[in-house]
Amino acid sequence: MPTEMSIATETAAPTKSVCKLLLCGPAKTGKSSLLQCFNGLDFDESYKPTTTSDFSVKDMKCLNVDVCLQVWDMGGSR
Repeated sequence: MPTEMSIATETAAPTKSVCKLLLCGPAKTGKSSLLQCFNGLDFDESYKPTTTSDFSVKDMKCLNVDVCLQVWDMGGSR
């Protein structure tokens, strides 16, 4: 007969790990362009400063584990 703990584990919804990646560094180094590439867009060499912060989220599998990857562009003035 299963114990209470095993019943709770079997019926619980699968969990998803959250991983946060911060893009930090000096201004004009391509952090925003990297975030665009992460979103499937082309690399943009033109400079448009990030005045606050920007982020993107993508669900994926890593080593057979569901992961929610958050990539944050922190802007060059931080």
